[in-house]
Amino acid sequence: MLAVPFGPLKLLIIAPTVDPEGQLSAGGAERMARNLCLKLDRQRIQPLLATYIDAGRVGDELRDHGVRTFVTPKRGKICPGLIRGLRRIIVEEKVDAVLSMYQGVNLFNLLATYRLKNVARLIRIARVGIPWQLQATEGLISHWADVLIANSQAGADAVRGAYTIPPSRYRVVPNGVDTGRFAYVPYDDRHRLRDALGLPPDAFIIYTPNRVHENKGQDLLAEALLRIPEQLQRYNIVWVNTGLVQSAETAERIAKVAQQLPGRLRLLKPTDRPQEWMAASDAVIIPSRTESFPNALLEASSVGRPVVVTACGAAVSVGNELGAITVPPTTINGLVTGLTKLVALPEVQLAERGLTASRLVRERYSIESVAEKYAEVIAAAVRQRRSQVLGV
Repeated sequence: MLAVPFGPLKLLIIAPTVDPEGQLSAGGAERMARNLCLKLDRQRIQPLLATYIDAGRVGDELRDHGVRTFVTPKRGKICPGLIRGLRRIIVEEKVDAVLSMYQGVNLFNLLATYRLKNVARLIRIARVGIPWQLQATEGLISHWADVLIANSQAGADAVRGAYTIPPSRYRVVPNGVDTGRFAYVPYDDRHRLRDALGLPPDAFIIYTPNRVHENKGQDLLAEALLRIPEQLQRYNIVWVNTGLVQSAETAERIAKVAQQLPGRLRLLKPTDRPQEWMAASDAVIIPSRTESFPNALLEASSVGRPVVVTACGAAVSVGNELGAITVPPTTINGLVTGLTKLVALPEVQLAERGLTASRLVRERYSIESVAEKYAEVIAAAVRQRRSQVLGV
């Protein structure tokens, strides 16, 4: 096998930006992009980052750590200017490999690198929550990719049947969490953290750190709370969500329930410090209808908070591994059962669940270990690409 030359490989990471303030940490794919930029071994990989709009404070953070960032504006669903902009960066910067972190940018990655024979192409795939037209288009050209990265075996299996790509070109690399940022906070400390966030000190706080969207299922959670009036009163349950409203219809359904449960439901603006809300909560709820690999599951577990999560994608296996309460997706009754079980657990058991999960996350899902796996996949893809170009 042809060896990679001395010196770090140049890797261009492409990620969208979904937060209106340009905070790259807003979504799961964006957080993974940030984490990889910060945690990849610079002796092996030199990361560059391209986004649709300026990455704001996170962009400043990356530049402070020596990561160069590029803005490639996207105008319309298919944007030739974006393709040309990405291609120019790849050529001028002598990029060795390109990794797109989200299905919405995989298409542009593959089009921009088309006919660039010396560039390894890696796309991160999920097929969750994206229009079927994009899935179909990406499926048609995904054979151009050298490697398709899934964050779970279930995800790889689902895409493999649709994209007809040989199994040898798939790699499974799980998501990782920044365990420094999402540091463990003892369960007993949650009450003292609430005053600064404006949370009632004596309530049972359940928290969802998600954008308000139909896929994220907050409307199902609202309906589930409406069905447990006895538990709401007995345990003084208050639900808090921080996230961008991307579905006015979903937010309206939640607001109607909130009118029936005064003071119990709070939809708050996005935050770039979800770890503080997690630490101040009693438990984190992830009620998604669809999900590939919920980063919030790892983040809440890292902080040491018990989780109720719908059994979507990687959450099925990882949730069980971390001791989360898993419930069927898209069903209000499932969330009712999960919530009822959660609030009935003694505080000492909730604390033990959180501590055990935090230890497991640090052993198996730290961003440092995940970044190492990405580095191995990237280096191998570059070696293979250069071997093909040189015919050796």
